[in-house]
Amino acid sequence: CCVLVATSAAVLCQEPPPFLLRTGRAGQFSVGMTVEELYGIVDRNDVSLVDLFGEGIFTPAVRVRVPGSDVSWSIVGQLDTLQCQGFRKWYLPRLEVRDSRFRTRDGMGVGSTFAELRERAWITADGHAGARSNDPDTPAFGLVRFVFEGREGECEGCARPPDEARVVAVRLSEPIPRMRDRRCAELRP
Repeated sequence: CCVLVATSAAVLCQEPPPFLLRTGRAGQFSVGMTVEELYGIVDRNDVSLVDLFGEGIFTPAVRVRVPGSDVSWSIVGQLDTLQCQGFRKWYLPRLEVRDSRFRTRDGMGVGSTFAELRERAWITADGHAGARSNDPDTPAFGLVRFVFEGREGECEGCARPPDEARVVAVRLSEPIPRMRDRRCAELRP
């Protein structure tokens, strides 16, 4: 993925920074990517299949180790099957980023505090994040969720965390029907 930058002399293609958090993306990792695409980015030895046991039922996911990370698993991607006309693939409809190197353009990510996010208008009262902007590098409201320390399993709309609470994960998603339509068109044989 390249970002076009117009200068007075030419149009350049610049790769986004490798750890940029933006709508549907964490660096090279994207919401909706297939397992095959994941293996094109990271070595199979850096990927582990796990059961998140979400809501008491089998919830398959992959844990991804990104070299140089200060945490065991940089990204956890929930798995689901993408069924299109004539084919079926495993894909990642949701990503949870736990590596503090992944940041938005203005530096928000794992390790940021609730107060910092609120000051930069990155967070609403219910903990949803994003900015109202047409900039593709700015995560959109509702598609990004910051998870704060001590509140990993809490419900939507729970009392807001204290100002000093730190982000322990950033959850990225996309509405499933829109993602399915987009990916089926892209992956059609």
